[in-house]
Amino acid sequence: MPPNIVLVYVDDWGWQDAGFMGSRYYETPNIDALAAESVRFDHAYAAAPNCAPSRAALLSGQYAPRTGVYTVNNPAQGRRDRRRLIPLPNVRELAAGVVTLAERLQSAGYGTAHIGKWHLGAGDASGPMAQGFDVNIAGNHTGTPAGGHFSPYDNPDLADGPDGECLTDRLTDEAIAFIERHRDGPFFVYLAHYAVHTPIQAPDDAIARYAEKSGADGQSHPVYAAMIDRVDAAVGRLIAALDTLGIADETLIVLTSDNGGHGAYTAMPDLRGEKGTLFEGGIRVPLLIRLPGRWSGFGTSANYTYVESDIANDPKTPYNDSFINITPHNFNVALYYEGQKFLTRLAVSWRGKTVKDFFPLRAPEYGRIWSNALNRWDSSMTYDVNDKLQVRFLWKNINDFKRKLWLEVPQHFGLITDDESQISLGFRYRFASP
Repeated sequence: MPPNIVLVYVDDWGWQDAGFMGSRYYETPNIDALAAESVRFDHAYAAAPNCAPSRAALLSGQYAPRTGVYTVNNPAQGRRDRRRLIPLPNVRELAAGVVTLAERLQSAGYGTAHIGKWHLGAGDASGPMAQGFDVNIAGNHTGTPAGGHFSPYDNPDLADGPDGECLTDRLTDEAIAFIERHRDGPFFVYLAHYAVHTPIQAPDDAIARYAEKSGADGQSHPVYAAMIDRVDAAVGRLIAALDTLGIADETLIVLTSDNGGHGAYTAMPDLRGEKGTLFEGGIRVPLLIRLPGRWSGFGTSANYTYVESDIANDPKTPYNDSFINITPHNFNVALYYEGQKFLTRLAVSWRGKTVKDFFPLRAPEYGRIWSNALNRWDSSMTYDVNDKLQVRFLWKNINDFKRKLWLEVPQHFGLITDDESQISLGFRYRFASP
């Protein structure tokens, strides 16, 4: 059975807003424990520097500009007489024709739930249930909780809880309840917290604890810290629920943020900029991925760039566990950085004859590498798609190269079979350097 998927999307969570990312002020023991069991992506980027475009890209697998959701509100900001450029028209809803990650998973038999912030429309036309989710709790057009982070919520898609109930806790309760109902799987839970977005509000006891701490590296806001504290506790509860149900090993957990931290409340001391800017501080985000029962290499960091749109656009998820996915007329290959090796050559044979000999490895100074070194393979793998189509992967130790290397942009080409149906081979790459 394919793995269950829990995608936790924290709003405005900065790159260094957690202990495992180096914060000396914020306390995140549950997230730090998750990081120790996950692949940690130190070079992960949101697809945009603010909420709505990042979410549109995440769910669609498209680059943010392609969705037409360029920003949160009217892009014509500031005084008109001082604008040097005419802003492009902006849309605030994800187009109905876009096939989302949830729709793909739903069609594959997953139970799907959206819980939390949607920010891409509302109702039957453009809300979560119009985009592949069986259940929607709290998701509509709003980008900030209208009633704040405590009940009453003033949210038409979320019933009020007891007065003073914390929104982060409530959304986590809803996610756990859905998981319990769908424990036999497969399920997809998109838990998009409104925290730690403004208004900056948190329970008094956590605020008092951080008020007694000394700040460090520009991080010193006790209320913001208490909000992160609540999100951390929510992550711990979610993982505990998966453990209790005995499905943790069959559940893929992804934890990340929609953009950089809000500069009025936090700091990314090693980065320039903040939310709303295209500097590193505005788009670089934490990213953890865990699937303990199926993947190895956890507790390590991956030294290559991952953009959030890759999450929805990855042929590896959810269809099988290999990096090759075959559907009746499509053969998709994702070329990954694997340990200390790069895929340096890919040879495609049709009826025993090589029809594509592809070298994806490049060096910035010289472009494509055609040196004799690439003809000495350290390891290889051959995959027979059918009795006619064969693909061979050849790997090279990256330590043999002294210069920075990178992988070129996607390439696509097609092959025609005997019955004239097309097999499309699409290649996708990840940036990496030794």
